[in-house]
Amino acid sequence: MQAVMPHPAAHRWIGPLIGAGLVISVCFAAVPNPSGWLRGEAAGPASDVRSEAAALNAIRLGFLRARLAERDLPSAVSMSAEEAAVLEIRKNIATVPYQSATDAGRFGAIRAAIDTYAATTGSLAALKRRPDAASTDTIDAVLGQLETRDEAVLREPLLGMQLSEAAFLSGADRSSMERVSRASDRFSERLAGLAIPEGTRARLTAKLVAYERDVSGTNDTVLAAQNAEGALRNAALAVEGALRDADRAVSMEQARLTASSDAARQRGWWLLGAGLVVSVLCVASLGFVLGRSAVVNRGMSRLGAAL
Repeated sequence: MQAVMPHPAAHRWIGPLIGAGLVISVCFAAVPNPSGWLRGEAAGPASDVRSEAAALNAIRLGFLRARLAERDLPSAVSMSAEEAAVLEIRKNIATVPYQSATDAGRFGAIRAAIDTYAATTGSLAALKRRPDAASTDTIDAVLGQLETRDEAVLREPLLGMQLSEAAFLSGADRSSMERVSRASDRFSERLAGLAIPEGTRARLTAKLVAYERDVSGTNDTVLAAQNAEGALRNAALAVEGALRDADRAVSMEQARLTASSDAARQRGWWLLGAGLVVSVLCVASLGFVLGRSAVVNRGMSRLGAAL
């Protein structure tokens, strides 16, 4: 029985195929990150942009929590929640990996806006913790000791003071404060015309002066609180504007990196295809040469045997 030998043409492809495999393996081994190279990834910048986007989302959520806590000022629970949210925002800003001075400036603007917002919130909370509004209770107590006729004379301007006080406390209206003063003047004029003991007159006059002083102080506090509320709204708008600017810049950078990644991926696949074509051509050429060489050698062998 004769042994079955493989076709001689199969042998001429083994060497070239092994060589081509080695060449392609060496090419991929020389690339630090072949999968990323084929996908066109820019690991460093893309990772930094993703970190910035994540930090912006965390900052926005923290700011939303601060605004929700702001509604319940000046309660201690509200202030604690607002301070915790601001502290979290500052930590998120501190963890951002800045790619450039522009990025640092952009997040620095957010930090400055947040600091202004936190300071304004603290000022507003302090103003809202103002003392209780002035009270006419002590004047009422003295009026109760007067004759019914004398009490009725003073009761009307006292009621005018109380109503005007309630009006300016609800809106810190300067004209309401002026109405309190006019009602107080009428009270003083009527008090001067009453035939009552001088000691009682002196006590009522002292209590009226104290009431006017307290009302004036309360009015100033309410007006300052209104100004602080306006400043707080402006500070919140500044934070939102800084976040929008940062969002816009990060979105533009993401679009640029995506375009760059697409171009790099196309180049990578083109180079890989070109390399494969060159490898196939080299293998085919080498196989052709080796095949022709084998034919010539067999012909020479037969010729030598014939001679």
